[in-house]
Amino acid sequence: MVAGIFSWYVWLQTEDNEGVIWEKEDVDGYVVEGRKITNPKYGLAMMAPEGWIIKNYDDQINIFSPNTEFNENGEYMMSKMREQGGCGIALKIEKYKKIQGLDTHADYLRILIEEAKTGKFNTEEIKEEVINIAGHESLKTTYFKKGEEISIEIKTPIGNIVYDFTTGVIYSNHCIDYFQDAINTVQISG
Repeated sequence: MVAGIFSWYVWLQTEDNEGVIWEKEDVDGYVVEGRKITNPKYGLAMMAPEGWIIKNYDDQINIFSPNTEFNENGEYMMSKMREQGGCGIALKIEKYKKIQGLDTHADYLRILIEEAKTGKFNTEEIKEEVINIAGHESLKTTYFKKGEEISIEIKTPIGNIVYDFTTGVIYSNHCIDYFQDAINTVQISG
């Protein structure tokens, strides 16, 4: 059943016989002031952990633990991050537009949120649960390998907007605490 839902989801994101089913726009307009990250147009505010490195890539914010090393192109060095137990948090806002009257990813997430309330699709590798982010139901998906958390993703659909918060690969258990602390600061208005 899960494989069927996943295949349907992948199909929705790509195309049908007529073309694309929905349009997605990665929004920009992030403002970084010290530790505070905002997107005034989309009513988002969040605080990065103290001393962390914030990179604004226009359509996405990446937040790195202080021990993260970057190469000469400004890209983080994953091997060093793994060796040092570094942490990362990604923040992205996506705006969807319906085409042909079909559900968008935001609509689909609302369906997944209702299904996650039952817990019947949880496995040893994936756990989905409904949490509250700034007063909005959100889907939290935790990925496991050999019983250890390896990645966490939280998606908050509001209208046709999806607020996406992700840990990336978890190299150290303290990354989970930092991620949760940052999530606890999220405010979404509007």
